Amino acid sequence: MKAKNGFIVSAGYDSEAAAVTELSLKSKLGWDCTIVAPWKEGIIVRNSKGWVIKTTKSSLDGYDEETFRFETKKDETYIIMPYEEIILEESGLNDLITEAEANVPEKYTPESFISLQESIQKAKVVMSEALNQEELTEQEELLRTCMSQLQVKTKDNKTKIVIVAVMAAVILAAGILMYFIIQKMKKR
Repeated sequence: MKAKNGFIVSAGYDSEAAAVTELSLKSKLGWDCTIVAPWKEGIIVRNSKGWVIKTTKSSLDGYDEETFRFETKKDETYIIMPYEEIILEESGLNDLITEAEANVPEKYTPESFISLQESIQKAKVVMSEALNQEELTEQEELLRTCMSQLQVKTKDNKTKIVIVAVMAAVILAAGILMYFIIQKMKKR
């Protein structure tokens, strides 16, 4: 059935229980969707990958029932079901964050260590806001990849720094010497 604002809606129905079991909603335009919850416990929305989509309670003129609003993407299909508590397994990502935080900056190149710090911060945000296990797993893989790309400081790095410092000192000394030579020539 076509609905207002470019949505195609269908429903699963249990005739014995005389109840709607789930709704399927396809967004043709990618507009936000506001829906009156057909279940008193509320709703949970999943995209075609099975990921839980964030919903917010809203109101709709003319309805006393709870309404929920969520963002959609063009041509994406969503399954809307009665609310169920989602329990996520965070220990793997949490342990990996702890392991990543144990790395010390003195051991790694600045660029790779800064990248690790950014990845740790992102992992903490994802862990606090994740709506599904896939988000946690994906972030765990990204953090693990970042940790594997840490570059240990080597003597080559230190040698390059020493060479640059010596060259800077020589250039500075040459500049000072030139200054004094010019000053002496002006006095003649």
